[in-house]
Amino acid sequence: MSVVAHVEDLGVRFWVERRQMTLVRDIILHPFRQRHIGQELWALRHVSFQLERGKVLGVIGNNGAGKTTLLMAMARIYAADEGWVQIKGRVTSLLEVGAGFRWDLTGRENVMLYGAIMGIARSTMKTLFDTIVEFAGVGDFIDAPMRTYSAGMRMRLGFAVAMSAEPDVLLVDEALSIGDSAFQRRALERIEQFRNQGGTLVYVSHDMTKVGDLCDECLLLDRGRLISLGHPLSVIATYWERVWGKRVGDGIDPGLAGSCQLIESARRWGSGEIRIVGFSILDNTGKKTQVIEQGAAFVVEIAFSAEAPYEDYVVQVSLFQGKKTIAIMKSDPLASPKVDRNLQARAILRVDSRMLAIGTYEVDAEIRNEAFSKMYDHLDKFTTITVVKGSPGCTEANQVHLPCQWTFSVRASGNNG
Repeated sequence: MSVVAHVEDLGVRFWVERRQMTLVRDIILHPFRQRHIGQELWALRHVSFQLERGKVLGVIGNNGAGKTTLLMAMARIYAADEGWVQIKGRVTSLLEVGAGFRWDLTGRENVMLYGAIMGIARSTMKTLFDTIVEFAGVGDFIDAPMRTYSAGMRMRLGFAVAMSAEPDVLLVDEALSIGDSAFQRRALERIEQFRNQGGTLVYVSHDMTKVGDLCDECLLLDRGRLISLGHPLSVIATYWERVWGKRVGDGIDPGLAGSCQLIESARRWGSGEIRIVGFSILDNTGKKTQVIEQGAAFVVEIAFSAEAPYEDYVVQVSLFQGKKTIAIMKSDPLASPKVDRNLQARAILRVDSRMLAIGTYEVDAEIRNEAFSKMYDHLDKFTTITVVKGSPGCTEANQVHLPCQWTFSVRASGNNG
């Protein structure tokens, strides 16, 4: 595959100025004294990577990490102060809601204007117009002023026009998180079509599930520096380790998973205030196993304990195939019993497997608070479940809402019964 985007030792610098209050007397007495002070801020520095044609690169990091600055440098909105950016072919960017639209113009006029800005002939835009409007789902409002559009409507229309430009490289900043689930599904299908036709996408997002599902590679930035570049799930795991810390421990004790075979590359992070101490998978007869017949129910048991009294927590189990998130099963926070250092709790998840396709799934388990502001313990893709052919009449889906039920029990830590 040919390289379509090459970024080498890229640096983008800003000058942050701080103005001081100055008296007229000081200006008269000291006319040549420096009035303004400031400092350099490197929004990006020493960032290097290559992107092949037809690939999708995810860019992740905390707010202020330099993600949008990177896209703007690739779009040539910002000039490089160090290094260089080389992109082959037409570049189209979708960097913020409604960028490029004039609010006093109608949707119809803005579509034509947006196309002209991107260098698309007016005759071509007239040919593509109906397709653009249908994809964006704004047909009833296309002759209304843009100021009457919601943020989602503007982003849908902008995305539709950007894709109609048939770019070689598309730069997207969170645009795929706008709109309802139906539009997001259409947008992902359109991007998959774009990629199959040789298009290249650079996608900035805080939605780690979408980054993991969509991207071929992922890049992690922190304070303008490149921290990690590689397989999306590995880079996302590095991101969460930096966010939540690795205070739980350096690894996963093999005894934690009981009869389940651990994946050697498994990683663990979290504060350790609540800690997973046991994990088991049982079939519908109560036998510990990692192989489930399609259509048969199975049970996941998670034992956990806490350093201090806690009630604000949820337990979550997720299934993955490759980069794709298949199912996320989260407990109800209102059902969480109080735990502390003298009590050990057990979460029991009963799952109906009829919608799971035959195959092997990697398993995540985590305990966090409902607001997602604290991660107590996360076991990242640490074991597997294999679904084999079972009863007929099962429905297979790529991403499913599995029928499941959570229950909890609590006992004294010293009681093994």
